[in-house]
Amino acid sequence: MKRQEFPDQTFGRRLVTASLVTLALVGGLLMTAAPASAQATAGKLTGVATDAQTGEALAGVQVYLEGTGLGSLTAENGRYFIINVAPGTYTVVAEVLGYQTYRVENVTVPINATRTVDFQLTPQAIAVEEIRVEVEQTPLLEVDARGSIDLISSEQLETLPVTSVEEALSLRQGYFQVPDNENILAFTEKSRGISPIRIRGGRNSETVTLIDGIPINNFIFGGPAFSLTRAAVGQLTFRKGGLPAQYGNALSGVVDIATKEGGSDLRGAFEYQTSRLAGALGSTRDDLNESDFLEGFLSGPIPGTSDKLRFLAAGRKQSSASRVLEFDDDVFDPSNPPTTGINQPLNQDVFPGWRAFGYDNEQQVFGKLTWLFTPQSKLSLSIVDVRQQFQRFDFDFLLTYDDPLESPIINSREDSLFV
Repeated sequence: MKRQEFPDQTFGRRLVTASLVTLALVGGLLMTAAPASAQATAGKLTGVATDAQTGEALAGVQVYLEGTGLGSLTAENGRYFIINVAPGTYTVVAEVLGYQTYRVENVTVPINATRTVDFQLTPQAIAVEEIRVEVEQTPLLEVDARGSIDLISSEQLETLPVTSVEEALSLRQGYFQVPDNENILAFTEKSRGISPIRIRGGRNSETVTLIDGIPINNFIFGGPAFSLTRAAVGQLTFRKGGLPAQYGNALSGVVDIATKEGGSDLRGAFEYQTSRLAGALGSTRDDLNESDFLEGFLSGPIPGTSDKLRFLAAGRKQSSASRVLEFDDDVFDPSNPPTTGINQPLNQDVFPGWRAFGYDNEQQVFGKLTWLFTPQSKLSLSIVDVRQQFQRFDFDFLLTYDDPLESPIINSREDSLFV
């Protein structure tokens, strides 16, 4: 993480630029006997396929995750295993010659957990419908989970009225992000790009944030070094207390993020928000804020690779003023300076109404390539580039932030300025 400061003598302010350049998140070859660190973000699907009439186990049933290319055949005892499943929500299909095709929708595979889906296949000769479809309910409790766990899927992130992962987490019990308030968050913390979080009252350094199993904490000050764009999040696990041993250096809680992977179909979505429309309709605050927010992703297979090489490209760009404040109309009038009284405006307090201060800009690009060697092994390479520019509002700059000669009260009384 690089940090540079450029003094600006004109207004007595400082520009702080934080740049996280080319942070590579390299997965590794995920095999059946892969190390625990590589399996930390992958889930597993298992279950048994049986005959609905006799209850006998069925061998050779093809079970696969629709649209992913991942699948397996049931063994002699009817059991199947699908490993290295990226966390997310899927439709699981079971089919075999002579039996009705069975589809189970809304199957959620958590991070580093096993989901069980059993199939009771009906012989096709007596089947009423050609395809049987069921919708699985999300379990209220993970029976094999340790500690308190909250799962947030990519669908929930898209549905909730939030623009960041942190805003979605703030809706969960036990998570608290320190407000961006000059009286609470010190200037040095904000200029370093630190966004302190508290999980169950713990300190900032007692929490760990991971992306695909790799920690992204600021190793000096604690807390996440940056916030990943929602468009790249496949699933998010929020753990509070009772943490497994695999999460080292975490005392209060863990935010474990699994990124999306490209599927066998081309997909994409984009979202744009702006305050300029409201500003054009007469909102002074929105006009001064000049807020723009663009976020989206594109994923799918790379042509000519038989759907084995897949990509995901996601990004976010946002810009706005650091703060927009409204000041009262009690300003200094050089043509009629106060002679007595208390709480009189200073001679440089000449700007009434709304004013915008500084700027807060961010640009983030996330890319991921996944090569499926076999249904049991794959190689993933991820890279993220984050650039942040921030210039804060400071009360020390309040009176000299702009040219006093440009004040409305001064322009209306130019002759009295030099009296």
